[in-house]
Amino acid sequence: MCFIDRPIQPSAKVANRVARAKIKLCEKHPLFGLLMIQINTVYTNRCATCATDGTRLLVNPDFVERISDVELLGVMIHETLHVIFKHHLRLGDRDNNLFNIVADVLINEYVKANKGHLPEGCWDWAKCRQLLVEAGKGDIVEWLDGIKFTETSVEELYAKVADFMEEEEGEGPIGDGDGDEEGEGKGKGEGEGEGEGPADGEADGEGDSPQIEDVGNQGTVIQATNEDGTKMNEQERAEAESELDQKIFNSAEMAKALGLLPAWAEGMLEELRDPQIPWQDKIDRFLKNGGASSHSTDWSRPERRPARRGVFEPRRVKEGAGTIVVAVDTSASVNDAEYKALISEVAGIAEEVSPEEVIVIYCDSSIAQVDRFDDPQDIDAVTLGRHGCGGTRFDPPFDWVAENDIEPDAFIYLTDMAAPFPEEPNYPTLWVSCVKGQEAPWGETIEITVD
Repeated sequence: MCFIDRPIQPSAKVANRVARAKIKLCEKHPLFGLLMIQINTVYTNRCATCATDGTRLLVNPDFVERISDVELLGVMIHETLHVIFKHHLRLGDRDNNLFNIVADVLINEYVKANKGHLPEGCWDWAKCRQLLVEAGKGDIVEWLDGIKFTETSVEELYAKVADFMEEEEGEGPIGDGDGDEEGEGKGKGEGEGEGEGPADGEADGEGDSPQIEDVGNQGTVIQATNEDGTKMNEQERAEAESELDQKIFNSAEMAKALGLLPAWAEGMLEELRDPQIPWQDKIDRFLKNGGASSHSTDWSRPERRPARRGVFEPRRVKEGAGTIVVAVDTSASVNDAEYKALISEVAGIAEEVSPEEVIVIYCDSSIAQVDRFDDPQDIDAVTLGRHGCGGTRFDPPFDWVAENDIEPDAFIYLTDMAAPFPEEPNYPTLWVSCVKGQEAPWGETIEITVD
């Protein structure tokens, strides 16, 4: 069930004002407007002002009637910035009220930078700083004074303020809001209505959704959920982020073509055009999504994408992996730091995917040693030996796998890429290159960088 179970019908005046605000947003700020028109507007009295979960804009008609047109435009920018910065996907298990305040402190600076106007009393950098000064938190104030709002993240600012809140045992200048000392407003972690604050009072009727709190009184962000209101798992969250990235990229490209892309968004556009994903994350994705986990089918729940087209397919459920093979090029061009970094990363991820076995093959021109582990916790990059240090040949580890009738769920090869490539096997292969600009003719290639 959707967390908004009873949408209401707004007056024609309110609906027209919201529609005009969206049109003006497209004209003046196309980055925000083009995203906003892709978000479904739902009118409800379950929130005091406005709210978003990334796919819906929740609007309280009474709030619209209380604010001016320029303030409504500012609120639209505010809610779109929550989506652009993916706050609905980043809230996690953090305190909902505090996260929203910290997010508002940051994004309202972006609203002002785009010449937006917000209702009086909204959270911003200056208000946050002033209250921290009054509370005598000079260390946090000094940190705020040393950076710009574009130089920090919602997670970093949250951590600073959360530490302060913990010192004050839940009381302090930020987060007093309407919550009580028992943690009112915290993300629920799972189930229907995740990320919503608890009801301010009892629901109007049986089955009604609880009131969504808005401690900033200007608009709030809600934890993203699946369409049925259930908690997103890691894969579903990644899919939602990928879809959102494409929407942001398209909107930013059009805004840039019109000469109306904000300067701060230029870097975001370049990152979306050519995302720089850390090599550790690439290995993580390869092992978790590239075949290192086996699957069963759950006939009680459909796959989401086919279901949208009216097609039922049973959901694929990940289970433990079978065998992960890691081949290490022991020639002199692969240094100890790269070797240890790769093995540590693989060992850590392997604990999560629970393989039946991890096989580490040391090879230069021939195989020097093979280590086999049925428990990833036994893998220690510090104690594993280095063997060989001769020339380089790629085929011996693949031949060894074939000769031993092993069918890996994933094969990772750390190398300098300086050897002829064998024929492509029928299992997922990741080449981890310790040199720049080299790509394997088949499989996936990433570059490892170790400071």
